[in-house]
Amino acid sequence: MNEVLVYGHPALAIVACVGVVWVGFVGLRSRRKRPNAAASRVAHRTWAPRVWALVGLAAFGGPASVVLLREDLEVTDSVHFWVGVGIAALMTAGWATSRSPRAKAALWAAHPWIGMASMLGAIFALMLGLEMLP
Repeated sequence: MNEVLVYGHPALAIVACVGVVWVGFVGLRSRRKRPNAAASRVAHRTWAPRVWALVGLAAFGGPASVVLLREDLEVTDSVHFWVGVGIAALMTAGWATSRSPRAKAALWAAHPWIGMASMLGAIFALMLGLEMLP
């Protein structure tokens, strides 16, 4: 059974990585002066919290799977773990900077850069995680 459960975190992380990249691209597309910009904003606003939840589950599930299923690894010994923590923090910062754009113009301007860092971090974490597969 453990042979199957050990792939739960990687599967969830792949879905979360695809979600982060997709939400990021939809967010960038919503900033362009195009006819579908409003629809892209709605999609970004709708899906970003769901992807944030997936990232949170992956950030919790990775260490949990190491503790419960992988005796060959230590939780905090890998760059993969710290990049995952960073992605979760960046996604939370992205949420915080999107709350009140009129009152905090500087934070609103930082939002797409935080999103881009989240996208790149998710891809980097995915690549680091591949070498940790059993």
